[in-house]
Amino acid sequence: MPKKTNLPRRIVAFLKQNPTASRAEISQQLGVSYQAAQKHLRRLEEEGLVRPGFLISDQWEAGKHEFWIFIATRFDRRDESGGDYQGVLCREIAAELTSDGEYAEDISFGSIRILLGGDWDIMLCLYSRDPDAVGRFVTRYLRAKTSVVRTSTAWSLGE
Repeated sequence: MPKKTNLPRRIVAFLKQNPTASRAEISQQLGVSYQAAQKHLRRLEEEGLVRPGFLISDQWEAGKHEFWIFIATRFDRRDESGGDYQGVLCREIAAELTSDGEYAEDISFGSIRILLGGDWDIMLCLYSRDPDAVGRFVTRYLRAKTSVVRTSTAWSLGE
């Protein structure tokens, strides 16, 4: 019987304080072997609790507002994604916002999530100084997608 460990909780707590830490730093700081840190990180990634990514500097200090775009979707019979049309849409949106495309100068990508059990199917988080740039992205890019039925945008008041 495998023994219980609190290492996953300790790893998550450490990553909250040090989001850019390497596996070697995690093992050193928590006093565990590199292999143990790697094994538990892999399991946390598989469970969707931790994911590798990029750390963007504090957008509040950069004077940017945080925007949340809620997206309702529908399956398009012409879609060839095998039923994963929301996942495909999320990857397309993330790719557009992280490329050097039309919206890259005015908008920073935050995150994108598929939602379950509510009125909206996807939640997109963006950062921008310019609400009009976000509006252009929503009307020109998102609403042009055949699987997007409607959108709703909310944003932070503070800077």
